[in-house]
Amino acid sequence: MCGQVDGVYDCDPNKHPDAKLHRKLSYKQVTTQDLDVMDQTAITLCKENSIPVVVFNLTKAGNIIKALTGHPEAIGTTVDEEGEEGDSDYDEAPAASDADTHLMYDAASM
Repeated sequence: MCGQVDGVYDCDPNKHPDAKLHRKLSYKQVTTQDLDVMDQTAITLCKENSIPVVVFNLTKAGNIIKALTGHPEAIGTTVDEEGEEGDSDYDEAPAASDADTHLMYDAASM
């Protein structure tokens, strides 16, 4: 999934400067809130097989290492069975750069 964002937001950060970055979401939140993380079949397969999904900027220095060494909370958004409740899982949207390429990355598949 390509875009100009660092994870999953509550709305498009390119159109809404006050968009909030979700740090943790549950599979259920992704499907019921119609968040554009990945298609419904893929998120269902991840849920059924307990595969966490980490959505982050693949091109930002150090992000791959953080994801692979068990520190996905420091980057992007983690989608798993638990997720988070309330607004405490939001961060302000960083300024997007046209030069940045952002991809969805599933650290569990490595």
